[in-house]
Amino acid sequence: MVSLGLHILATAVSFSLHATARQSLQGVNFPDPSVTFDPHTSRWFAFATQGNDKNDQVATSADLYGERSLFTNLGLLPVPDSSHHCIGVATSPNITGPYTARNHPFACPLSEGGAIDASGFFDQQSRSRWVVYKVDGSSKGTGGHCGNGDPPGFDTPIMMQRVSSEDGITPLDVPVAILHRDADLDGPLVEAPSLIRHGVGRAAVYAVLLVPLLQLP
Repeated sequence: MVSLGLHILATAVSFSLHATARQSLQGVNFPDPSVTFDPHTSRWFAFATQGNDKNDQVATSADLYGERSLFTNLGLLPVPDSSHHCIGVATSPNITGPYTARNHPFACPLSEGGAIDASGFFDQQSRSRWVVYKVDGSSKGTGGHCGNGDPPGFDTPIMMQRVSSEDGITPLDVPVAILHRDADLDGPLVEAPSLIRHGVGRAAVYAVLLVPLLQLP
């Protein structure tokens, strides 16, 4: 498996496939978007985390860069009372909800800082399904960039979990760490993983904060 680090200084949400059409999503705060195509409606949907006084957000588009609409009727989750989070599962017959949450978490390593940034992957070759996520060790940090920049900092491993090919959410086997933070190369964290097929193999794409480039002269 190949790891491709995405070194970032700042990000701007763009609901676009074209470099020449870098339009924001109506100028609203729409962080950490995850985009999926719904074959039942023949539309694209993007789900985002907290913003605009909402804990869950969803937007839809027919072509990803033309007309875009924000939904306000997605079933919201309560505001967490802790800085440590778990990954849960909620299902719905309709992509816009309402969603029903399962009564147990998918991943919840609270002693290590919790878990965030889940992303699914279907491997066409083996017909298997996987989920990758970040163990949020940076939430236990004592300060510095992203709260985890003060040495030595906590590990933020990227985990990979095989799941049922039938439902895509039932864990099989045990999760394995596929990437660990290198403080010299990655800064305070690695996060937001995704799996893609790259040539004859698979690649893990992830985001890091390249701290040295943020230090102005």
